[in-house]
Amino acid sequence: MGSSAAGQDRGTLVAQALRARQLGKASLSLGVTLDTSIDERFDSIKSAVSFFIATKTAKPPVQAADPDFIYTWHTLHLESVLSAPAISRRVCGRDIPKVVQLEPDEIAVPLLGGEATVEGVAVTMTSRNPQPSFEVGRRYLFIGALCPGGTVSLPFQDSSVILVASDGTIGPSAALHPFTFVGEIVGFKQLAELELRLREQR
Repeated sequence: MGSSAAGQDRGTLVAQALRARQLGKASLSLGVTLDTSIDERFDSIKSAVSFFIATKTAKPPVQAADPDFIYTWHTLHLESVLSAPAISRRVCGRDIPKVVQLEPDEIAVPLLGGEATVEGVAVTMTSRNPQPSFEVGRRYLFIGALCPGGTVSLPFQDSSVILVASDGTIGPSAALHPFTFVGEIVGFKQLAELELRLREQR
């Protein structure tokens, strides 16, 4: 289970930026492919990942580079946690960069891709895989990892996020190729039913 960013075709982000600068290039465009998860059902993931509700804040996204990738960090208000098993450090991945400032009730969701200046080169990175999008004020159900420090890992890419209405209605999902568990969760119709199904594991 889970997904991670596969290395670019020709080395790390910093190495490629240095190579581009040596060639006299002022800009560089990179595409990155995520290692995809296998399709899974609700019963196979419900005890392995966290389920939580969050609302997109008005804070603008922040783009930041690490030695390998560029991420665009989105800030959301954490409303409630429905289920949160122990999550390993390996699953949680990268720390929140210092340029992302969170309040105690906020979380940060990194989406692969963005723009940054690396070693003097303007780098644009895009993900070749579908990723979720967020709208200010919209409420979302997350299926993933709620990690220390407020960072979030989305092991199922765009299938990790499902819209939730103010009355608790689940759906729709905007996933391009939704996993089987997405249809099952949307089929529960209400958060109350999802919470009941999650309690069945205990």
